[in-house]
Amino acid sequence: MYESGPDNIHRQQNAKKEVEQKRYSRESVDEAWRKLHFEVNGRQVELYGVLHVPETLEVDEYRETLKQAIARASLVVIESMPTASGMHSERFIKFILEMAEKSSEKISREPIVNFFETEKSGRFFRQIENFAANLHKKAAMVDPWIQNIEHPVVVYDLLRRDSDVLTTKTVLGMLGTIAFAFYNLTGNKANIKNEQTDNSPGLSGKSGLTRRQFLKGLSGAVMGGGWLSSMASVIDSSSGISVRGGRADNPLGPFLYNLLDYRDVTVAKGLDILTKKELGEGPIVMIYGAGHASAIRHYAEASLEREAKYTTYAPYRSVDPPQLHTYEFDASKKEWVTVEMADIL
Repeated sequence: MYESGPDNIHRQQNAKKEVEQKRYSRESVDEAWRKLHFEVNGRQVELYGVLHVPETLEVDEYRETLKQAIARASLVVIESMPTASGMHSERFIKFILEMAEKSSEKISREPIVNFFETEKSGRFFRQIENFAANLHKKAAMVDPWIQNIEHPVVVYDLLRRDSDVLTTKTVLGMLGTIAFAFYNLTGNKANIKNEQTDNSPGLSGKSGLTRRQFLKGLSGAVMGGGWLSSMASVIDSSSGISVRGGRADNPLGPFLYNLLDYRDVTVAKGLDILTKKELGEGPIVMIYGAGHASAIRHYAEASLEREAKYTTYAPYRSVDPPQLHTYEFDASKKEWVTVEMADIL
């Protein structure tokens, strides 16, 4: 059973102390680093896949590359914005303490604050927030994993849903939705490409796959069962942080159906929405964990596959409907202000 929230905060903190003693090597940072350029709805997108720890920003080349990318951006899409979203706020600390009191868990404010200050991912993303604020750039979050201060509760529910859904895969035939169409209908395996290349039409309008063909494939896919999807998830979870590519790099990528894939699909859908907005000059710059980069690009370009997958992820969306949050930094108040909050539909 997964644990989350204040009843597990002490164990989380002890585990984090062990992690904090580890410094990531330059080799690990280099292995994770990737830069992808592609276009969605006529808008240029620059996606930077990183090892989101402070060691990445200690490398002059990478720090300056990210700062320069943010400087030319029309919008910066960040995997996590702990300050703007309120995840590291006094309000959130109060929320955790109230949860702890309700569960009869003894916890003080100090370990919570210490956790926020030392946790490596949070330190990295706070610095990215600072870059965007100092350069007067709007920033956005579209990841369903982190979208409000009720995060501990949502995380628990999403993880539980991720476990529960294993038993529904066979019944619903989730795994075959995309794979069947790819391998048995298009007859064009050239569409399945490594996302590091410039041309990756995927299962989009460019592939020649009609909606009727796709739906026909879907009906046949229900016969497939859930074992390939489970194997795809095993491959996905056993890969290193800089190796995992989700849908794009997993040899069973078309069969993926899990929480990480749900996030990648949803982020790509959110990106599709953002590219249709009036954002001004400059590309959309995305800064994400390296393990998400190629999968986000894949789903951003393969619109039919993305929309079909998003439909099948209704069990996850029912836990906490994903939203798009856009912020701008108010220099007079020295804080991020929400300028848009909309459902990702």
